Amino acid sequence: MMNTLTTLGATLILATSTFAANANATEFTAADNTLGTQLCMAIAKDNKTSLRNTMQKLRVNKHVMTEKLMCNDLTVEKFAATYALTNSAKHLNIDLNTSTTIRDLAAQRNTDVLVVSGSK
Repeated sequence: MMNTLTTLGATLILATSTFAANANATEFTAADNTLGTQLCMAIAKDNKTSLRNTMQKLRVNKHVMTEKLMCNDLTVEKFAATYALTNSAKHLNIDLNTSTTIRDLAAQRNTDVLVVSGSK
């Protein structure tokens, strides 16, 4: 009985992590090493800790991130919504549930390489 539960638990964890990895299959590559691009890449990582550390290192606050930064000629809110970057959006206090975007969910299954550039 214990082995069955252990096996079931390991299978569920593996299935969940596989689904999470496939949820955002876009691969982001930096276009250059400017501050804007570094901030956009931190958003693209979709990791709250990494984003917070990058913002602290570059001395940028949430207001500047959400009101002045552009990632690939999109506002940070549209950039996060387009690529389903929910963790970054949460950290920046962006509610993705209230924004309306059109996403091709079938296209997200393919791994795309996207070059990211930030505003200067």
